[in-house]
Formats: sequence, structure tokens, C-alpha cells
Amino acid sequence: MRGGFGGKDDIMKSYITFRLVVSWLCCLLAGMAVGAPRYVLPPVADRVAGFSYSGYTPTYATIQAAVNAAVDGEHVILLPGTFKLSAQTDIEGRSLFVRALSAADRDRTIVDGQGLVRTFSLRLTSTTVRDLTLRNGKAPVLTGGDSYGGAVYIEDGGAVENCVIENSTAVYGGGIRLYGTGMVRDSIIRRNSATASGGGVQTSFGGTVTNCIIYANNASDKGGGVYCFDGGEITQSTIYSNTAYYGGGVRFYFDKTFRPKVSRSRIYSNKAIKRSTSAATGGGLQVVLGGTVENCLIHDNEADGQGGGVYVFTAASLMNNTIAHNLTKDNNGDGVGDGSGGGVHTSGGGTLQNNILMNNNALTGPNYGTDGTAAIYRNNLSSPSIPGNGNIGGLPLFESADARNYRLQPTSPCIDTGSSANGAPLVDYAGMLRPVSGKTTSTLRVHDIGAYEYAWVDDVDGDKMPTWWELAYGLNPGWPDQP
Repeated sequence: MRGGFGGKDDIMKSYITFRLVVSWLCCLLAGMAVGAPRYVLPPVADRVAGFSYSGYTPTYATIQAAVNAAVDGEHVILLPGTFKLSAQTDIEGRSLFVRALSAADRDRTIVDGQGLVRTFSLRLTSTTVRDLTLRNGKAPVLTGGDSYGGAVYIEDGGAVENCVIENSTAVYGGGIRLYGTGMVRDSIIRRNSATASGGGVQTSFGGTVTNCIIYANNASDKGGGVYCFDGGEITQSTIYSNTAYYGGGVRFYFDKTFRPKVSRSRIYSNKAIKRSTSAATGGGLQVVLGGTVENCLIHDNEADGQGGGVYVFTAASLMNNTIAHNLTKDNNGDGVGDGSGGGVHTSGGGTLQNNILMNNNALTGPNYGTDGTAAIYRNNLSSPSIPGNGNIGGLPLFESADARNYRLQPTSPCIDTGSSANGAPLVDYAGMLRPVSGKTTSTLRVHDIGAYEYAWVDDVDGDKMPTWWELAYGLNPGWPDQP
């Protein structure tokens, strides 16, 4: 397990990974046949009633035995049932598919660490683990007491797809830990715990989390749902009901290599809970020293201290987010949160552009608070209006704030009042292209404020591309699904 990048070992690992990928691609291009699937039978006592296990060959008694026998490009298929492990399955320098019989078999094909061992370790690999339930994992303890990735550990390659990762523990990354490259996507990550950081997921120096549902995880210290250290990207995910001391939902820390990022995600109902008398910060997110948050819906989070929605320390870029209905905890029962920055609290800096900060609750700075150091606010909507270039006040006119539908009504003051400068995102939370003109009397095309872009123009072919945009770029507005 690595502590950093650099040196001959990394060069050799990169070469091995490259060679494996090239070899497999060459096999595909040459039309070379890959062997038949290798099937793993669960113990008789842990099989699924009514399922016929006959007719599958060759079969293996353990996942590790099938992996060891497989050739790159082959599929190792776990037949329905529960596989109770006494040792983790190691896959290093291989290109395999380890999966259930079908995606529909995910919930009845279970790899169980029994609270004793991790389920999978993927290193220097292009292996994909998919369509499985991975539960009750426990990361091995290293010299010094640290442990990483309760259910899954990925280092420099490999992916987990359409899996359930649950009820697992580690010091770092209770559910899964991504080190360097690696991905978890289309998965449910729930009820995991970390005694330090990353209750559900921890990324270090890279790794991506895509289209995942991450809930009911806990970290004793940082990042109840996800902790990204010096890199890592979260996109199109839902993160809710997680808890930690710093960053109930998500915690970012930028050291010196890669800036973490979260985009097009919904982060809600997370809590930063204080320890003893120490205040907790960042109910939804805490961003330390740098990171990017864009096109996110951040609502109904709570901090037992500062930054009910988001807490920024020193540096961060928050762009085109809707940050609403967050609060700092009300400890004396007067209905007002006792901390600062119900929506956002900045300490030492930060840049906020095109955000809606509304309906948040705190004693000091209900929508935005600060420790007195300068942060850059431009083209945001809040009440009262924030001093600074392009900031406006008033009500955002959501379609239904009570239902947490944060789309804009046609008369919203957020329409066409944002800024398209400084790297503003080119799509919105829902994936619609932006900017578009949201007013029938204007040809002006600038970003709206908030996570959603509003467009009055019709979309004749129903492909989510406004007619004016397709005409402007030489596309056929009557041809649906044209990219």
C-alpha cells in the first residue's frame, strides 16, 4: 500500500498496467477468443432456494481459485448465494470481470466478509467487479494501526459497478477506498463506518465516484459520506443522511497535487456533529484549502457549529449551486441556529459565483457568514443581498420550495443574471446545456443563478437542446437526439 507518488516503483507499475491494457485490446482487435466463463458455487447451505446450479462449468469452490485460474479478459461469475470469506480476494495486475450471473441477481449474490476480512483488493488492474452485494467487510490493520477500505480497496486501476457496499468498517474509507485511479459507479454505498475519515468512500490522489447513492454512513472525524484527499471527483450522485465531525456529507482537502471536485450532485440531510464542546463544521460539505463545488443542490443539512450547508476554509470555488434550507443547530430551543453561516460560512477566503443562498437558518449570517476575512462573492442571489459585483437580492422563486423543487419559475430574478465568466459550467444540474436565454424579449445568453438553467424557448424535437442553440450551431431542430 503506497504512501505517495514518485520513483521507479510507480514507473514500473504504470508500465505493467499499460501492458495489460494494450494486451487485452490487441486480443479484442484481433478477434482472439476469450475463454468461457468460470463459475463460483456458493456452499450448499448458502445457496438460493429454487435456483438450479446444474449445467454451469467449469466451477470453483472459492472466488480466489476462479480468479487465479482465469485468463485476462475472462468472466468470473458468482452464482446466486452467499460467499462467506475467511480471506479477501486479491486481484493484482489482471484484466477480469468478476460479477453476478446478471444485474438482476445483485441483491442475492452476496460476498460477506463476516466482519473479519475485506471482500476485494484490486491493485494495478483493469478488473471490474459488478452486480454484487459486498457486506460486512473489515480492512486489514497495518503496522501503526491504520486500515483502508472496509469492503473494497482499489489502487491504480479497477472499477466497482452496480454493487451494494454495506456494513463495512475501516479507519479510512469504511466502505471503499480509491487510491490513485479507480472508479465506483452506479452503486449504493450505505451503513459503513470509518474511525477516521470517509465513512462511505475515501479517495486519495484521484479516483471517481459516479452516479452513486451514498447514505447512512458515519466517520468519527471527517467526511461522513465521502472524504476526498488531494484529488477525487464526485459526479451525478446523491449523498444524504451521513454524519461526521467535519463535513457530514462530504469533506475535501487539497494538499498540493489535485483539487477535489463535486458536480451535478444532490447533498442533503447530512449532519456535522460536535465532539464534546468542540463545534462541528460543514453539515453538507467542508472544503479545506481548495476544491470545486458546482451545479449541486445542497439542502436540509445541519452543522453543530458553522456552515450548515457548506464550510470553506481558506480556498474553494462554489459555482452555480442552489444552497437552501440548511441550518446550524438550535441548541437553546429558540428556533434559530446558534452558529454562523446557515447556508455557507467562509473562513480565510473562497470564491462564490452564480449561487442561490436562500432560506437557510443561523444566528449569525443565516444565508452566508464569515470570520471577517475576505471572500469573493459575485452574481449570487441572497437575502439580504451580498455586497459585491453582480450580487442581487429578493426571492429566487423556486417552483416549489416546500417540495424541494429548486427549478426556477419564469419570473425568477435568477434568470439571465449570472456570469458566464471564470469557467462557469456548460451544463446545469440536470445536464441541460447552458447558458441559454431565459427571456422571450432578449437574445442575451448568460448563465442563470443557481443549479438549474431556465429556458423559455421550445424544444421541438424533445432532445433537451433549445431550438435557438441547434440553429446557431448548424444542427437540425427537428431531428431528435442529435448531439
